[in-house]
Amino acid sequence: MRRRHIQFDKKDEPFKADVRELGSMVGERLREQGGNALFDAVETARRAAIRRRNEPDAAEAELEATLSNLTPDNAAGLVRGFATWFHMVNLAERIHRIRRRR
Repeated sequence: MRRRHIQFDKKDEPFKADVRELGSMVGERLREQGGNALFDAVETARRAAIRRRNEPDAAEAELEATLSNLTPDNAAGLVRGFATWFHMVNLAERIHRIRRRR
């Protein structure tokens, strides 16, 4: 299967930097509030979800294995972690649009 690489324009570098910074902050809070196990589960699921574009079968199997072993409380934490991360990415995107308009 051919891998697709997403190429960003130079003008979008500040957006990528914001996403990295906010993602790191979310990761720190996940570790602080939910422990390394929660952080690892969120990261494993997030990376598998991204890989799913290029390696659907392998990534889907990894996602299924990761998610099927979660307790209800851990699953709720994972969902909250993902939701927070997506919220931060959306916030970074809004800020980037404002920055570009200026």
